[in-house]
This record gives sequence, C-alpha cells and structure tokens, in this order.
Amino acid sequence: MTPQQHRDFVSTYGKILDLFMIEVPTTAITALVQYYDQQMRCFTFRDFQLVLMLEEFEKIVGCPLGGTKPFFPSGHSPSIPRLFELLGIPVTELREKEMNKNGVRSFLKKFMGDKARECASKGEWMYFMNILAL
Repeated sequence: MTPQQHRDFVSTYGKILDLFMIEVPTTAITALVQYYDQQMRCFTFRDFQLVLMLEEFEKIVGCPLGGTKPFFPSGHSPSIPRLFELLGIPVTELREKEMNKNGVRSFLKKFMGDKARECASKGEWMYFMNILAL
C-alpha cells in the first residue's frame, strides 16, 4: 500500500495491522484455546471468565466498533452475494472455496491472502482493504 492508502486503511479499520507485528508463541495459543468458550466469546477458567470489554477492545485496535465495517455479529453469517459485494470475489469462486468446519463457515487463509495480493496488483484497494481487515 502507498502511505496514503495505509492512512485510509487506519482511518477506516484502526490499528488492526499492528496485530500482525505481535509475535505470539504457538504454545501459548495452544494452551489458551482449550479454555475458549466460542458461544460466550471469552476464556472460561475454573473460577473466572477472561474477556475484553468493548471499550478495551476499541482502545487496543484504535477503532470504534459502532461504524460500518465488513464484519458480522456472532452467529450471523453473511450471504455469498454480500461477500461478493465486500470482497469482489466472484460468487462461483466463493461457493467453491467455502468450507464448513464444526458449523462455522470459513475460507482458507491462503485463499484470502492470494485474493488480497491479486486485488493489490490490480489496484483494487477497497477490496484489498476489506479482505485484509476481514
């Protein structure tokens, strides 16, 4: 991205790119994942629950959560046509690459990374930024 595109991204999505710079040991993630409660969206330990408050999350990523971002509430999966609008990936390709693991719809990180690079090379910055943010 050019410096201006980077500023545009930060003004829209906050400091989420900074999260890529944090080095987290795989063993730490592996240890924590066993305590993650997907329905409650927090870590549940024996005597307490560990969860960020919205205000803390907003402060960390530097982006108010009240805006219109290409994210969806928990339990609400976007339709394939809506994903096409946001990401610019053809509907047929999205349907072909969609995966369903344990009831969670997803796409491989490699697929999304390849699409982001493709959008960047074509200069389709809106799609690039939406894919990167997602």
